[in-house]
Amino acid sequence: MKKVVTLILAAALCLNLAACGNSSKTAETTAAAATAATEAATEAATTAATVDTGAATANGLPEKPADFPTSTITCYVGFAAGGGVDTAARLLLKYAQEYIDVPLVVSNVTGASGAVAVTQALAAPADGTTLISIASGALIGDITGAVSYDFHKDLQMVALQDNVPYALVFRADDDRFSTPDEFLQYVKDHPGEITVSTSGVNNANHFATKSFFEDNGMSVEIIPFDGSADAKTGFLGGHVDAFCETLLETIQMTTSGDAVFVCTFGDRTYVDGVQTNEDLGMNMSVTGTFRGYAYKAGTPQDVVDYLSAVFKLCIEDPDFIAECKTLGLDTCLNYLDPQGCTEFMQEQYESYTALCQDLGIAK
Repeated sequence: MKKVVTLILAAALCLNLAACGNSSKTAETTAAAATAATEAATEAATTAATVDTGAATANGLPEKPADFPTSTITCYVGFAAGGGVDTAARLLLKYAQEYIDVPLVVSNVTGASGAVAVTQALAAPADGTTLISIASGALIGDITGAVSYDFHKDLQMVALQDNVPYALVFRADDDRFSTPDEFLQYVKDHPGEITVSTSGVNNANHFATKSFFEDNGMSVEIIPFDGSADAKTGFLGGHVDAFCETLLETIQMTTSGDAVFVCTFGDRTYVDGVQTNEDLGMNMSVTGTFRGYAYKAGTPQDVVDYLSAVFKLCIEDPDFIAECKTLGLDTCLNYLDPQGCTEFMQEQYESYTALCQDLGIAK
């Protein structure tokens, strides 16, 4: 792709110089120069694409399918730019772009914890040009009857990127508490006073927050926002007292000194020196979320398999892993191919169905 861009820019520069030259040159000369420049750019793009495909194949990718998209691939992300799902998708697509010779772009369509983006993406043709970022909200929307699509019938899994635990933090400048123990004691002594921001309602983030407090005899007011980026802004702006989100969002604030960990959720240590909910003796029904990708059902299987193979190459790339480490996500990576991802989503669907039935919100 870098060769394509360089050669096309070079051709464009030649055309620009021709246009800015001696005004006495004839229109025919200028047209000839434009035609030559266009032909050179096209030939350069074709040559570079062939070279890129060869290099990718040398890296273990299968041969690119003849029906692979020849125009922009848009990834629909159901959350605002800057949030965890968005950041993870943009990072993966940045690395995938090295192997794919059409633009990979993100379209942020917020609402219903990601389900609105899925709905809009499913309106597009199943030709491989519309990719869908999948998080728990995409499943739960179907389970609760909030959407019109059928998660199993209308979506075709491409890959799983990671499994990410949630974590709970409070602002470092809050003078009511300064340690995890003090925070938890304050919550117990002041039922319903503390407010906690989440990325939405009736999604994994919301369920995990409710589980942490309610399943362990504590009462807080949960304030759902439209995505983690807005939830984080509300927290840092002092509009809420605590923030529950994935490691990607929370570890950045603790590293900068803006927030203090109460704990991470799950059965193993993700951050040195930070306790888990199990260390605190707290049981939880939901401790994390996942990030994956899907196409509309009916997309050619060879296209699905090829893109999944590209994602695998990226997720296993040492440079990609190093960038994930700066975000606190290196221990969360968990690539699954289309079949493995489909089985994983089935398990998640069944788990969330049981939870929603217990809460009385299943359709």
